[in-house]
Amino acid sequence: MEEKPKRVKTGGRQKGTPNKMTLTVKQSVLDAFDQVGGVDYLINIASDDPKTFCAMLAKIIPSDVNADLKASGEFVVRWAGDDD
Repeated sequence: MEEKPKRVKTGGRQKGTPNKMTLTVKQSVLDAFDQVGGVDYLINIASDDPKTFCAMLAKIIPSDVNADLKASGEFVVRWAGDDD
């Protein structure tokens, strides 16, 4: 059986165009976040329910970091907001 030639795409969304429903849902979540207090809400979650807060962090922090570090001397890591 002969292979049919591939059809050229002539319509529909362009590659990389986000789904409108996804954009609507994301915006709704951001609006709700603002209404419940934004950053202050996250601070309350961290204080009241650290397990849930850490679960959220685990979802947004990259789980795989590939790095090739070569250095000599002192290496200091500071977190934003540290007054040291």
